[in-house]
Amino acid sequence: APRKWNRPIGEGVIPAYDLALKLIRKDAFRLTHEAEAVSEEVKALEERLKELGGLESTSEEATEVLDRIEERRKKLKILEVQSKVNLPDLRWKVNNAMADMTDPAHRHLVEQKWRDDGDLDLS
Repeated sequence: APRKWNRPIGEGVIPAYDLALKLIRKDAFRLTHEAEAVSEEVKALEERLKELGGLESTSEEATEVLDRIEERRKKLKILEVQSKVNLPDLRWKVNNAMADMTDPAHRHLVEQKWRDDGDLDLS
């Protein structure tokens, strides 16, 4: 079985470290719930678009709904990455070549590492 992330120090050894982990997890939880709300909003907008005749509809309202769906989907992708990207276990997996490339947060960190580690020699 692959190795797992373990805390580098025990709980209570450095209170600031414990607090930092707590804040990171709290932020991840908040962003996850925000992403769930945006996902529900996208589903509701998709239903509204169906009511208006779907993608074939040329009404102004359908166009506005479609634009809103695209805007909310972009927001959802950002929230999905932000909700996980600071979690120490996820960062550890990516740094130790155990990234799951189906996960947007993993892909983001791999791309970030690639951009930071190797200068893009385009000359």
